[in-house]
Amino acid sequence: MEMRRLFPFVIFFFLASCTSNSVPDEVIHPVPDKLPPDENISFTIDIEAAQESREIPDFSGNIHSSIDQDASGSELYELEDVTIDGNGYVYTRTLESNSIEVYDFDGNYHYTIGREGRGPGEFTNLRAMDFDPSYENLYVLEMNEIEIFSRSEYGQFEPTNTIYHGLNLPADICVLRDNIYVSGMSLSTLDAPSAPNDPLSIFQFKDASIHSFNVDSGEHTDSFGQTYNSYSGNPIADANLSRTFLSCNETTNTIVGLFANYGYFFGYDLQGESKWISKVNNFKSLKIRETGIHSPTPGYGGVPNSTADFFTPFRETDLQMELIQIIRDDAEVSTLYLDSETGELIFGGSSSIIPVSKTQNVGATITLHDDEYHSMSIQTIEFE
Repeated sequence: MEMRRLFPFVIFFFLASCTSNSVPDEVIHPVPDKLPPDENISFTIDIEAAQESREIPDFSGNIHSSIDQDASGSELYELEDVTIDGNGYVYTRTLESNSIEVYDFDGNYHYTIGREGRGPGEFTNLRAMDFDPSYENLYVLEMNEIEIFSRSEYGQFEPTNTIYHGLNLPADICVLRDNIYVSGMSLSTLDAPSAPNDPLSIFQFKDASIHSFNVDSGEHTDSFGQTYNSYSGNPIADANLSRTFLSCNETTNTIVGLFANYGYFFGYDLQGESKWISKVNNFKSLKIRETGIHSPTPGYGGVPNSTADFFTPFRETDLQMELIQIIRDDAEVSTLYLDSETGELIFGGSSSIIPVSKTQNVGATITLHDDEYHSMSIQTIEFE
């Protein structure tokens, strides 16, 4: 009788051990089993083949003016983000900068939004920015919060509210209808840590990469979106592996997410339900080695001598399309247009980044100067 009671427990322990041992102690990500299966993919594109066969959209225009220096008179360098509001003002953010500089369309410095600090309208780790469709409100993503700026009677943006998002390693932000969408990972606390000597083991990530907050109250309203998780469940690794760029398309009511490391695009409706999945076939993913998977202290690192393509942030257009660029390891730039309603990817040739205003027929290209400072200039364009 005692053996009969014991037998199911022995079987359970044996199966659990087999499941654990089926995962090696070291893997190199991405692992195909952790990515969407091919039967779920709505549209694929091969960049090399597309260069020969696809029609390139026409976004030709005339150079209007150039911005070559920042507000201090120094050369522009390491630009991270450029966008244009409904009045034609150009908003720029450089790498590791905690302010946003605003220029008019003629290239003249206008004013600066934010500064280093922890008060209202101040930044300690600025990540991304997005306007609402009216261009009357600017939402700026920080490490721990969202700073909201509204246009004053003088036409400049002033701080009006702060929302604490509570996410780990937030990556991007976009605004659609009544919600602010932020990509990042949400932590929950475990009652029984898996590794008592590891302080991170008390946390786990909720299975979602995108989180929405009400624009008025700041209340968290929903979490959804594809994730890519490590085998060892390290929360910091999961957040980095699931890093997602965002774009909100008002024309199609679609929230678009892009796995920045793997070349997969995901379209979601306003309820967070999947509409489509698309991918770039020959995207060379950044390779990450995960070691010590079955140990209390797993390790992570890049694979030596590996090269990979990477994406720029999304650029919004006045169409039902997003513009995204792939910078290849040979320094060539390929531009893709993504139809946010269907997930179709259209090859757009090799060109500079062109963020296009939703309300005006204007845009900007970023030109890299080949010098020791890697400086850049922004050329504003009037489209024909």
